[in-house]
Amino acid sequence: MALNLMGPLKLDRGLAEAFVREIAPDLAGRVCSVSFEHSPGRGDPTFTADGTAFDAFIIIRQEDGRKAFLAFELKYSETCAEPEPRMRPRYDDLSNASELFIDSEDPDLRRNPVQQCWRLHMLAQSMIDAGLYDAGRLFVIAPRLNDQVQRATARYQTHLAPPRGDKAGFVNLALEDAIAALALAGDPDQARRLTARYTDLSPVHALI
Repeated sequence: MALNLMGPLKLDRGLAEAFVREIAPDLAGRVCSVSFEHSPGRGDPTFTADGTAFDAFIIIRQEDGRKAFLAFELKYSETCAEPEPRMRPRYDDLSNASELFIDSEDPDLRRNPVQQCWRLHMLAQSMIDAGLYDAGRLFVIAPRLNDQVQRATARYQTHLAPPRGDKAGFVNLALEDAIAALALAGDPDQARRLTARYTDLSPVHALI
């Protein structure tokens, strides 16, 4: 799904820039790259010191020269109940230092269904803190009818401190809205194909 949704953005910079304007207008600018399975450094203790990576990643140079990113985690039928990783001391360090959370030591952050959002969000913030970027935002994209992911992201958001300009943002973006943004950005044909493949359940309903 990541390649089908984001692949056209990699092939067309103008489309990518228009897509960014649709979903994150405050971070819009010149798109420098679109990549997949991106990590600033797997295993690097500067970041999460593990293999955590983003499904898709857009690097942007804004008009004022600031460097920004949009990071994406895409889920279709996943449930946020994957095997939990081994908790590492670096997670605790980042959770405390990031200032992203109301209670950085809350055990709920370290368990399913929110631990992956926690790790990805800390990875995003660690890239800003390391000076690689000036601003960024993490998007979780899943269908509205994926109740498990929708509940998980809503639960995760209850742990977040009030947003600040120097902190990586977090957005739960419905797959349907991401597809609509792609259409508005200039690729309605691909948007129709994505809708038919991923979100139009009328053929299923017709069989029931």
